[in-house]
Amino acid sequence: MRTRSAVKKLPPQYAVVVSLIAMSSSLLQNLQFGVIEIGSFVGVFLLGVLFLQTFNYYNMFPDDGWVNKTLVRSEVIPSFFPD
Repeated sequence: MRTRSAVKKLPPQYAVVVSLIAMSSSLLQNLQFGVIEIGSFVGVFLLGVLFLQTFNYYNMFPDDGWVNKTLVRSEVIPSFFPD
């Protein structure tokens, strides 16, 4: 009994194009993971800068009013709960 193949045999000149497309999708996927990793490191670094600035503010200006302290605190708290 003869079975039909869903994929037709490509001419040899198209084999190179198909292999390049397969390689580029793999490369693109690896590139996306690298971009995500770099973005995560930058985000964590900036979060650390935010905490350091907040810590320094509370140590340097302990006599500030509750309004200023609330404004500073309102910048730190949303960083834990992104949209």
